[in-house]
Amino acid sequence: RGSPAWTGGATLEAFYPDQVILKRAGRHETLRINIDDLPPGEIELGPPDAVDGVIDLRGDPEVSHSLARYRSQLLNDPVSLVGMVQLAPVTRQGQLRGYRVRPDSNLAELDRFGLRAGDVITSVNGVDLTDPAAAPSLLQQLTVAEQLEINVLREEDLLSFYFQIDN
Repeated sequence: RGSPAWTGGATLEAFYPDQVILKRAGRHETLRINIDDLPPGEIELGPPDAVDGVIDLRGDPEVSHSLARYRSQLLNDPVSLVGMVQLAPVTRQGQLRGYRVRPDSNLAELDRFGLRAGDVITSVNGVDLTDPAAAPSLLQQLTVAEQLEINVLREEDLLSFYFQIDN
C-alpha cells in the first residue's frame, strides 16, 4: 500500500492474478491483466494468501457477482446447489465444532472463494455453527446479507474470509 508519485495518487487496494484494484480520488479502479498473454507456469490462480488470518475478497467483483448468483439460486432453486458444498459435522468430545468441507464438494468452484477440502466452517456472519439450532436464522440472514464473513479452522489456524455480495 502507499501512494508513490508514479501512481498518480492511487493506492493499491488489492492484487489478484487477473486484476489490480486501485483507489484514486475515493473511487475504485480495476486494471485487468490478460493472463492468457503470460508465459505458462508464471502465475498461480486462486484467492490471495491469508494475511494475519484474514482473506478479504470484498474487492473482487467476480466473486461478488458469483455470490449474488448463488444467493438467487438458493432462493429460487435450492436443489440446483446440491453438490457444490458437501459438509460433514465435526464433533470433539461430543460437542459440535463446525462443518468440514468434504472432498466430494465442487472444489474447483470453492477454490475461487479460498475454501479447501478439510476446512471446518465454524461461523457465518456471526452465526455460531456449533449451535445446531442456528441453521434457520443463518438461512434467513443470507437472503438479505450484503456481506459475508466465514470463519474457518484450517488445520490449527483460524481464518476469516470476507466477501461482498452484489445486489
